[in-house]
Amino acid sequence: MGFRGFMMTDWWGLHNGQAAHNGVDQEQPGVIRGRSDAGPFTPWGLRAVHADIDAMAARVLTGMFMSTAFDYVPNRPTCTTGVNCSFLLYQAVASSPQHVSIARELAAASTVLLINKGPILPLRHGARIALLGPACSSPFLSPNEGRWDAADYYSVGGSGRVLSSPSVAATIETGLREAKGAAKLSLIKQVRNENLDEAITAMEDVDLAIACGGATAAEGHDRSTLRLDQHDYLHRLGRAAKARRTSHPSLAPLAVVALAPGAFLTDWSPNVEALVAMFLTGQETGRAFADVLLGDASPSGRLPLTLPQSEADGAQPCWASHCIYTEGLHGGWRGLIGSPVAFEFGYGLSYTTFAHRWSRTPPDFAIEVPSVPGAEAGGDEGGGRKGSSPVVLELDVVVENSGSLPGSEVVQLYLSYPPAANEPALVMRDFRKTPTLEPGQQVTIRFGLTVEALSVWNAQLDAGDGDWQRVSGTFTAVVGRSSRSHTLTHSFTA
Repeated sequence: MGFRGFMMTDWWGLHNGQAAHNGVDQEQPGVIRGRSDAGPFTPWGLRAVHADIDAMAARVLTGMFMSTAFDYVPNRPTCTTGVNCSFLLYQAVASSPQHVSIARELAAASTVLLINKGPILPLRHGARIALLGPACSSPFLSPNEGRWDAADYYSVGGSGRVLSSPSVAATIETGLREAKGAAKLSLIKQVRNENLDEAITAMEDVDLAIACGGATAAEGHDRSTLRLDQHDYLHRLGRAAKARRTSHPSLAPLAVVALAPGAFLTDWSPNVEALVAMFLTGQETGRAFADVLLGDASPSGRLPLTLPQSEADGAQPCWASHCIYTEGLHGGWRGLIGSPVAFEFGYGLSYTTFAHRWSRTPPDFAIEVPSVPGAEAGGDEGGGRKGSSPVVLELDVVVENSGSLPGSEVVQLYLSYPPAANEPALVMRDFRKTPTLEPGQQVTIRFGLTVEALSVWNAQLDAGDGDWQRVSGTFTAVVGRSSRSHTLTHSFTA
């Protein structure tokens, strides 16, 4: 690939000195003097596998010189990588106005609208809202946080996290108060605790009540539950609001925004009128939510996972030192096909509606690709993994904005294989997001099914290294808005 740097491992990720012959130059977090079990990259360990230590060191040192690590800079602090560099890492300011704008745009675009009864969203400018519960104001982690794996509702905990300065980051409360300052909201009532009486009182004489729930996740730790931290509060609040509404019909509808690091339970959702999911959307979370809430951005995110009805529906955590998982290809959303779920993989609503139709009737047969040695996967002249796999069937889908507001659609392509392939009932093969379409505007999306898409992985091929193997028979292509909302289907033989 022409890479000219050096390669190092993740922490304690190396288990075999032969890696030195496969491109690894440095083991992290390093070796400990005087210990024979210090790791494969000890001097004696590398000599035992006849590694080219000089070449490995040259690549590491070249990278250090190129990064000015050896340049003398008066009073420049020093640190040991992986041990005490946090104060330097989090003092650095690597953002710009353009970066902030992109972060806000992406956070809004990835917001998933799960429930919108009425619809009650988007809110009109000048609306009055009540903001309920402490999670709406949950703080961002300070860059001076001592624990390397600490997490908040906006970023994952661990070595890959990016922390924002709390002075510029936006909680849900911050984003909505800035919207009020811009005259986009006229009133914000706020209850920062979980007192139900105060919450119900705040829900009177406003247009919408918004409650927040969140959860965290960190490197090296399994989540012990799929419940949001405010799960019980959301249950109690939803039931109390529903009961009070029988005698006070003017009580505001209830919306929930979930700040989640992955799947979460929604068994409290029957008592809410709107539900928005934001998956670790970073420093612009609150401002992006305000954009979506007020219709300045149309939600176009789709679930990258299934939200189950209960924790028992998925693979269970294993707390032993040796865990065996047998689900194979039927893990995640594919393992729940045919079973009831709360919200399926690929699901997400918009502020508008879309219609799908074939631009032209697809053919009943995939085109034939010449079979040559090693050609099961396609590629250059139909061969192997050395090039792009050739397209054997094109599917053209016309997408029209059939609603009254601008918006983007995410068109998804799934494939059902012949029974002999032993594949899950549906496999996602592609998805495309349209540009923002005005009401009545349409665009054509072209999906190209390749030889590889019509193949399955056979671990026994290629002397046990595995390779793609072409499947023959009748396939069904499924186009839709989610894994369970299908708008177009087409069967063909290949």
